[in-house]
Amino acid sequence: MANIYEMIDAYYVLHPVVEPIAPQETVERYFRRRAWKGDDFDDMMVDWELIVLSIETVLEFDLFSLDTLQPADIQDIVGRYLDMHETAHPTEHDVQRVLGILKRFLLFLFPKQAASLEETFAEALRGYYPDSPDGAFRMSERTEQESLYSLFDDEDE
Repeated sequence: MANIYEMIDAYYVLHPVVEPIAPQETVERYFRRRAWKGDDFDDMMVDWELIVLSIETVLEFDLFSLDTLQPADIQDIVGRYLDMHETAHPTEHDVQRVLGILKRFLLFLFPKQAASLEETFAEALRGYYPDSPDGAFRMSERTEQESLYSLFDDEDE
């Protein structure tokens, strides 16, 4: 693909169901802003991969919207992204960078929910610093989200 906008267009053509989750026009506006601020193609590809992972998470777990992502969902997206890039031993910097990019997009998408999103991301970040004597960063084992959400599934009763 020649540019990020062609990739976005191709994705929305193949997956029209994602339009209500993250409107194509808004996503393209986000990337125009990123380009205007000087992000290169590689930087924007990281953002795009995280946006796609976020949308897939919403679809996979039958969530209502990107603004309904919970801290565990955010951590799952971070883990999936790091796994995709074969980051064997993710560092604190790796996690904070990915969280920052994802937060930037969601704040762009939902500016009126900034306080709620800030708290969600703060809680997700706190999850990487478990209660321990040293308070050190730890990349915890990823929870199988499907099993977590199945606890709330009425069909199992």
